[in-house]
Amino acid sequence: TVASAVVCVVMVFGSVHTFTINVIPVGKYIWAFASTIIFFAVTGVVYAGMSILGTYNIKLDIVMKSVRDATEETIRQLKENFQERAFWVYMGMLAILIFVRLTFYIFHLMFPTYAIRVFGSDFPVASIFGSLNPVMIIFLVPLISALTVNIRSYTMLLWGTGLSAASVFLCFLPESISMSLADTGFGTWVFDYWLEAPVGNQDPFVISLVIFIMVFTVGEAIWSPRLMQFSAEIAPRGKEGAYIALAMLPYFLGKAGAGVLSEQMTARYFTDNQVLFPSHDVAWLWIGGMAAISPLGLIIFRGVFAKREAAAIEEAKQFAEEQRLLAEAQAAESTTGTEGE
Repeated sequence: TVASAVVCVVMVFGSVHTFTINVIPVGKYIWAFASTIIFFAVTGVVYAGMSILGTYNIKLDIVMKSVRDATEETIRQLKENFQERAFWVYMGMLAILIFVRLTFYIFHLMFPTYAIRVFGSDFPVASIFGSLNPVMIIFLVPLISALTVNIRSYTMLLWGTGLSAASVFLCFLPESISMSLADTGFGTWVFDYWLEAPVGNQDPFVISLVIFIMVFTVGEAIWSPRLMQFSAEIAPRGKEGAYIALAMLPYFLGKAGAGVLSEQMTARYFTDNQVLFPSHDVAWLWIGGMAAISPLGLIIFRGVFAKREAAAIEEAKQFAEEQRLLAEAQAAESTTGTEGE
């Protein structure tokens, strides 16, 4: 804790918070990392102090013993996980899925600034993504889950991430197609009844964005719920809970990466000192390229993941057989005891 405090003092006097590389505010991220270290250091000091007080108070000592036992058990399980190949295979899959999850968080961070600068301050930012995505998810997840209950989870992950990644490239629909769609009933619904966009602000590119979000949401509804199911399926017996908890890792790492990428693209393609934004769609090209890494990675390493999935299925069959034999043995013992009486 003292060492962390000294480092922070040095960072303050060194104006680390002002450090930037290109347009990325590196100093802010260094401070975020330092704050995390300080939090754990202070938590450790509090833990040590409570443990010392526990030697004078039996009730507090019981509480602290529970904390110590839980901590030791967590460390033991982590050590076991780090020594298992299945764990690293699973971590590799989660690392691959981070890229498609980035698209979701970049939308939250970058899209408001992007839409207001490119389409004007009266653009209905919240209506485009803030309402369309969650409303569709509410209805699609139970529907798709019911229709695909007999399809392998890995297949759903592959097709879902592929659809989400491909949807980003719908932003590059030819303007002639976007304009044709804008003249249909779909365009009328989008511009006149939903967004209520003025006639002079009905950019055909908005149609491409809406279609992109709709298709992306369908892909998300396919793969996102099945990630936890796949986590439980490939987890070693007795460690299903730990693997399901780790399934949240792409969400947290995606948030961290989205902040950096959003600032980078904002500064490059639609800064606040621009009047025209001729290259604003290039940002979506970068996002689509990153999202495509997830389905491509799942295809490239399909053999590795399939092997682990097959091993998990075999483990489940062995466990079911053991349980059957145990039940038969217990039934036989019960029958023998009844005959003896």
